[in-house]
Amino acid sequence: MDIPEQLKVKLDFYNIRGFPSVLGAVDGTLIPIETPSIDEYHYVCRNGFHALNIQGVCDANLKFLNIVAKWPGSTHDSFRWTNCGLSAAFEDKEMTGGWLLGDSGYGLRPWLLTPKLNPRTPLPYRKYNVCHKSTRCVIERAFGLWKMRFRCIYRPLHLATERAVAVVIATAILHNREKSPFARDRRHG
Repeated sequence: MDIPEQLKVKLDFYNIRGFPSVLGAVDGTLIPIETPSIDEYHYVCRNGFHALNIQGVCDANLKFLNIVAKWPGSTHDSFRWTNCGLSAAFEDKEMTGGWLLGDSGYGLRPWLLTPKLNPRTPLPYRKYNVCHKSTRCVIERAFGLWKMRFRCIYRPLHLATERAVAVVIATAILHNREKSPFARDRRHG
């Protein structure tokens, strides 16, 4: 992302709730899949079904900036994040000048902000948590809209794991090509 793009992303996030210098919101979601024939137990997620554990980063307009779709359902958020290229780019200071917002499943880093758990100071930490949550929720909305648009990823994908990963990536790309999250389907008027 070049400097003008970063400035636009930061401004769009700032306009949500006044949270400055946000470059993206990060979270994970589960995409149900058919029972794999190899290493089946790795794909059983915390909810008891077989899934791919997808990590996404989006902007304030629900556009995916980064998608990682290679981990089985049992993978923990912090492990998935630690082992992705975007995390390495921030660690190596290839990405600078702003923060990502993540939930409490992610570890606090100088460039990854998480909510303050059990705030004892009444106003500052509570205000921070409210701003953090209402700004970060765009990733949850992006996942919801993506799954509603592409119902094939809402229900179990009856494909080999590698093909399921390809479908996940393809639908994320198509999601980003839509001009507006609320644009009408041009095929049906």
